[in-house]
Amino acid sequence: QPVLGSVVMALLFLGSAAFGRPITLRLARDFVHVPADILDKRGVRRMFTEVAVIWGFSRIIDVALNLGFLHRGVDAGLWARGLLSPLLTVLAVAVCTAWGWRSLRRNGIRLSVSAGGPAPIQG
Repeated sequence: QPVLGSVVMALLFLGSAAFGRPITLRLARDFVHVPADILDKRGVRRMFTEVAVIWGFSRIIDVALNLGFLHRGVDAGLWARGLLSPLLTVLAVAVCTAWGWRSLRRNGIRLSVSAGGPAPIQG
């Protein structure tokens, strides 16, 4: 069930943040080479925790929207799942990205993107 999936994702992201081991940090390590001296910065680790919380709350909002619309009927539930959930996901990605870039800049870290792939992170 899609709603159950969103509940699990919310628990995973919020739980990892609550325990001080944000899954967003693990995902970043899996997809981007981040130098250890960058990850050792307190502000950077805080940013990964904050992004995990933002994403976790977006999944809670997704659950609430879907359950709320399902109570109005199956057609409304399908509409919410087909249109509102993807829009919420896009919005959550944009907010997490903007929050992360802003937090990294505040910690003196500049990111750059190149056409040939990701550029190294410099701090």
